[in-house]
Amino acid sequence: MKRNRLISVCLVASIILVMTLMSAISTAFAQDQPSTATATIYVKDGVTGTAAQGVTTIIESASGVTVQNLGTVPSGGTQVSLPTGSYNILVQIRIFNLPVTLVSYSLDLRQSTTVEITVTAYIIPIQYLPLVVYIAIIIIIIVIVYTIIMRLMKPKGPTTPATVKKAA
Repeated sequence: MKRNRLISVCLVASIILVMTLMSAISTAFAQDQPSTATATIYVKDGVTGTAAQGVTTIIESASGVTVQNLGTVPSGGTQVSLPTGSYNILVQIRIFNLPVTLVSYSLDLRQSTTVEITVTAYIIPIQYLPLVVYIAIIIIIIVIVYTIIMRLMKPKGPTTPATVKKAA
């Protein structure tokens, strides 16, 4: 009888130990998996009021690490599911193949949210901004080259005719 009692006590103790360990493990895994929230992102052109074309939307963590590169966000917006936390949304355009940040938006994502970002180049649609920059630089180069050529072609010496004095 004592032996059966000892086996029963060991069995109950083993079951309690296993359940305690499983509870601790499931709690540890639950803490490792952060909660997530959905961010719906719209990027609009301030001139046309439609989806901004030719821009790239990037989501960075608070430490500056790129979390997602969304590319060009369509007019219907883009939904992104992210762990809750702080993020920066960068809207960039490439000029001379270098990224130029047009807007940086801070997002504290605690619950599902909608973000509407407007980018503007004042009087031209944002997609034409690189073209305008390229044309402006070409015009500046042409003016500089023209000025240099005109200075090189300028005659040397006096520009007024010499007056001859009569001997008396």
